[in-house]
Amino acid sequence: MRQQDSVLIVGAGPVGMATAATLAKHGIRPIIIERNASPTSLSKAIGIHAITLELMQTLGLSEQFVAHGVPHRYATLNASSREILRIDFEQIQSSYPMVLALPQSSTERLLRQTLNCHDIEIKWNTELTKLKTLADGSCEVALVNGKVRETRQVQWVLACDGSHSTVRRLQDIPFPGGEYERAFILGDVMMDWPDGNPEQLQFFLSRQGYILIVPLPEGRHRIICQTDAEFIAGDKTGERRAITLDDLQRIVDRNGPGGIKVHSPQWLTSAPFYHRMADNPIQGNIILLGDAFHLFSPLGGQGLNTGFQDAFNLGWKLAWHLKGWADRSLVETYATERTQVAQRIQQVTAKTTSFITGTSLPLDLIRRYLVPLYGSRQSVQNSLPWLYSGLRQCYTNSPLVNQQPLGQLQSGHRLPYLTLSQPGSTREQPIDQLIHGQAFTLFLVNRKLSSADIEPGARELANFTRHLPVLGISINHESSGFDTYRVEQNALKAWLGKERGGWVLVRPDGHVATVAAIGEEQRISGYLKDLLPGLIDKQRTEQEEAA
Repeated sequence: MRQQDSVLIVGAGPVGMATAATLAKHGIRPIIIERNASPTSLSKAIGIHAITLELMQTLGLSEQFVAHGVPHRYATLNASSREILRIDFEQIQSSYPMVLALPQSSTERLLRQTLNCHDIEIKWNTELTKLKTLADGSCEVALVNGKVRETRQVQWVLACDGSHSTVRRLQDIPFPGGEYERAFILGDVMMDWPDGNPEQLQFFLSRQGYILIVPLPEGRHRIICQTDAEFIAGDKTGERRAITLDDLQRIVDRNGPGGIKVHSPQWLTSAPFYHRMADNPIQGNIILLGDAFHLFSPLGGQGLNTGFQDAFNLGWKLAWHLKGWADRSLVETYATERTQVAQRIQQVTAKTTSFITGTSLPLDLIRRYLVPLYGSRQSVQNSLPWLYSGLRQCYTNSPLVNQQPLGQLQSGHRLPYLTLSQPGSTREQPIDQLIHGQAFTLFLVNRKLSSADIEPGARELANFTRHLPVLGISINHESSGFDTYRVEQNALKAWLGKERGGWVLVRPDGHVATVAAIGEEQRISGYLKDLLPGLIDKQRTEQEEAA
């Protein structure tokens, strides 16, 4: 079977393209199909969080995203014409302390350019009509493009085809959940508003419902506002009532702060809020990602970002398995890790939705009088931006996680932010820019250790950096086989606590794989041997043949 037939990606939206680009960086060229005839011209999902921007660095897209979007440094919640809570995203330690408003049309265009660089062509107007699992676990698929029909055999099928997933339907995969008893109108419009702020997201809460205003590029604004069930009920044919600019203006006047005039609409629609999630995103060699796997309330902007994280979590694992480096068990960890994250996000978004959309008098009084008191606490000010940025997501119950910490560093968590510089240079570089999406990164961190303490273990692990997909980086110590960086000792104290140094192995997706103190290097080597048995055996065979 040709390598390009190893993976079929169904759906060329943002998640499908990010998955394809991640695989392509590993040399895997998937087939990617899309039932629509052309890319979307609409803004659709617009919120890009810090965790996504950090991950997009591995595809070389982060700076392009920021250049084409509008960065929002903080968000405010307002009730009764006054601010009750402020979320300051500049507090988070990241290269991207913001929520980026980027129209989905721009997101997709930048991802398509990346696919073009890898000679991956999207098969537009192509629909999956049949999906059958064969005895060896591979899949037989029937594809239709107009009058052209073809049958192919692929090893893996990745469902990135959204909430109404064809893959999920053809496989009868349950998608339990339901609707919140809420509906919203969404519009991309121009807006006359003397009190508007182009650098912030603004929620306005009232007994009549909420309104969210998000500044977009080119002077447009995304407005999302709570509305009546009549807009989503549908008529006898199931068609929803068309939304007009007058409808939007009326609800903005009713729910908003006043003084807002909307005009020049680019897009108007209505929809209910859903919460659904498949129990297991892996069914044989079929894997669900993004909205095909989970649906959340849109409040908090977690849907698209969670889908991107699915793509980056799965991409390196599936690629390494396809190369014969790792067992299938590595791919299976996608289900464990991403399910636990999706469950936590669903819990948070459910609470957020109840808080923001509730219209009862008791809740209104809580928002007016108690939230300003509670929200002013430093602990709340510190935790909220981290929570919504996605930077606190972790894989604590994963088979890939070693629970023993090193100082403040814990396996399964995102690598904490740090700025480094190379010897002889004053230019500082965020540590997340050193994470390589196609390899592990092994950090040798020295705070108060001598060369005699470090070098024996460094020599042993340098063999792994030479022969395995592991990049060696040394912080505050020059060691053969490792690139050297410097950092202030006080900064390392936040990492290591009382520890004088150690080893930190970071996965291609930026999460800490395992940690070890100096002298416990076998924890690192043992982890890699267990994870990559196929590659270890290959290297051993090549060395024996060379001898």
